[in-house]
Amino acid sequence: MSERISISKAAKLLNIKRSELHARLAAAEIETFEGEVDLEQVRCIAPDLKLTDQQILDRVRILRDAPTRGRRDRQVRTVEELESEVQRLQTALTVETQMAAQYRDIVESLGKKLGEMQTSEDEAERRAALGLCQWLREKAIAD
Repeated sequence: MSERISISKAAKLLNIKRSELHARLAAAEIETFEGEVDLEQVRCIAPDLKLTDQQILDRVRILRDAPTRGRRDRQVRTVEELESEVQRLQTALTVETQMAAQYRDIVESLGKKLGEMQTSEDEAERRAALGLCQWLREKAIAD
């Protein structure tokens, strides 16, 4: 049986809004139970999620172990707890760095493909590529 994860944490894993994840789950007819969803089914609706099984499990563990916001009981931690937190943060940084590299590769590939499309013989394809390039530039500048 696959691991279950909360919808909120699954959305964080995919770096999308919860509402978007709900829409994807509904479109794929994937059922949730008590606010949780099967991790394998989440992977099925997110084909661009190219993390290894271990990376996904590490990220899920990080999300599960993350302290809740507004935690009031700020207590002094032991050296072991701090070492564990450092290890957890190093794992999170590694996962995020790998994801950023994958996204960069995707954007570079998209740019190359749009460049090829702009030199196409097909006028409609050239216009579509130009429109997508303009949209992409606007998004990059706005964010």
